[in-house]
Amino acid sequence: MSNKHQIEQIPLEHSAWAPIFIAKLEPQQLPNVVNLPHRHSFHELLWIKAGTGRHQVDQQSYCLKAHTLALVAQGQVHVFEQAEQLSGYYVRYDQAFLQPQAQEQQPLFRANGGLQLSAPDSHIIDSLFDLLAQEYQREDCAAKYHSLRHLLLTLLWQSQRLNQAANDQPQQPNYAIYRQFLGLLEQAFQHHHDIYYYAEQLNLSKTQFAQIISQHSGQPPKRLILKRVLLEAQRYLQFTSLPIQQLAHNLGFHDPFHFSKFFKQELGISPRRYREQSTKK
Repeated sequence: MSNKHQIEQIPLEHSAWAPIFIAKLEPQQLPNVVNLPHRHSFHELLWIKAGTGRHQVDQQSYCLKAHTLALVAQGQVHVFEQAEQLSGYYVRYDQAFLQPQAQEQQPLFRANGGLQLSAPDSHIIDSLFDLLAQEYQREDCAAKYHSLRHLLLTLLWQSQRLNQAANDQPQQPNYAIYRQFLGLLEQAFQHHHDIYYYAEQLNLSKTQFAQIISQHSGQPPKRLILKRVLLEAQRYLQFTSLPIQQLAHNLGFHDPFHFSKFFKQELGISPRRYREQSTKK
């Protein structure tokens, strides 16, 4: 456990003209901080062309191997466990770079820890990364900004399509509302734990809202809200020394006792004990 109250956050390195950074994934060029738990202030796509390795996203460990598209969303806690043999590309970008289309891609970053592609699909994704890298190296100009933006959107749309096909998830009615909810949840989970707030923000009745979210997630919206709160609590307990009372307040619990009760109901262990066990790992 780190002796600090915040998780290390990596800022987005980019030029003055656009909030995007593209580079080849080469072990010798990876900053030392990526070998330590850190949060991203940006979205990141990792394209593994060759090699094997492992990385951890929100305490879940995933294998990285050739033809894998790995996705790390803004705010997730990330660390490379093994990256010495990896090669490929990584793209980092700010959410604002794709607005208003950015919200359309939100579920892509919630799907899983990585997407293993077939040879034909890998060729498509690899070509898009090559085009992005080539365009990124051109002289700065307005055309470059728009070209990169559209190439990145194309890459995200292709990845979204491949992810849905791999999981046999054809797009269903009201899927856009589900995407909106996921984006709204990221912004508001620390202050709003009740489904009424989210239903109101989406101009839906409580019943309509619950039906739509359950249809697409297989879980009631209240469950998704509490899981998101729990995930943030686990992040801070494992990777920081933030006092539990302050953590409870930050997550919208006015009484630390209620936070501890909630945490124990979810995981069968108190926040303090969870932190102690995480430190021993």
